[in-house]
Amino acid sequence: MLVLGSVFKTDGTAFCVVRRVRFSCASAMLLRNVELKEINYCSICLGSFIPWDYVKNTDIIKRELGWESDELEGVPTALNTSCEKIECFMQGTRDYIKYLKRGYSRITQISAFHLRNGRLTQEEAAAYRNLEGRKPPSLKIFLEYMGLTEEEFRQIVKPTTIPPYEHDFSRDDWANETWDFDQWYREDNRLPLISNDIGNRHYRLWDGKH
Repeated sequence: MLVLGSVFKTDGTAFCVVRRVRFSCASAMLLRNVELKEINYCSICLGSFIPWDYVKNTDIIKRELGWESDELEGVPTALNTSCEKIECFMQGTRDYIKYLKRGYSRITQISAFHLRNGRLTQEEAAAYRNLEGRKPPSLKIFLEYMGLTEEEFRQIVKPTTIPPYEHDFSRDDWANETWDFDQWYREDNRLPLISNDIGNRHYRLWDGKH
């Protein structure tokens, strides 16, 4: 098997060292960091050598391969025309958690990219920014999967926040449901809460039905 080795850049020119290494595909998957270091292995990001414009790239596959876009929960379709992150139906919840931790998420990321490339004005970006931080409908399904109440979810996320941002959890505005939301698989693993509080913690009672 050929393995890409060290990469050096001199005056904008890239060089790579390729070595032939003997190991099976199974063992290749189990290579540890120390073994990778022994063969001077490193990864190469194509975007480091070719200006990566996912908008243009998406236009190409739409035009030549018939690729179709779809909605991304919590992000206006007019902003996300290149169908970024539509592969994960929990992306809305992932982006929401990021917003709770950092104070920005997918809308800001996409807007910033378009701003840098002259596809969006400051005023347009500001208008989209006002839509950021809304609760995604998928959060309800996520909490059912995990067997959590929303308050328990908040207590888990709060310690991971990154100062100086501090989220206002009293905010209760929700993003729109995607067109296929009612088709998503649901599984409610939440258990009923017992009436007593012990040490300010809610303990669940197993009822044999979940």
